[in-house]
Amino acid sequence: MLEELDRKDEAEAVYRRGLEAEPSHPTLLYNLGIILDKTDWVDEAESSFRNALKSKPTWEAGLNNLGIVLQKRGKDEDSAKVFERI
Repeated sequence: MLEELDRKDEAEAVYRRGLEAEPSHPTLLYNLGIILDKTDWVDEAESSFRNALKSKPTWEAGLNNLGIVLQKRGKDEDSAKVFERI
């Protein structure tokens, strides 16, 4: 909701606080990855998506966003492998 209101900094802070309580919560990690990608922190976004996928390895939305972030980072081969998993 906060990110939709263009309050990305606040949304990021909320997700990070949630992750302090539950560090491996896949939805929080995924949502943080979305915010990080939108703010051009693609290295951290990649890490966040990868961590989200540790507990939900077949999550299509997570795989899709990881693939997109990998493309942005110029990791085309890795990106293609991720997209093949969808």
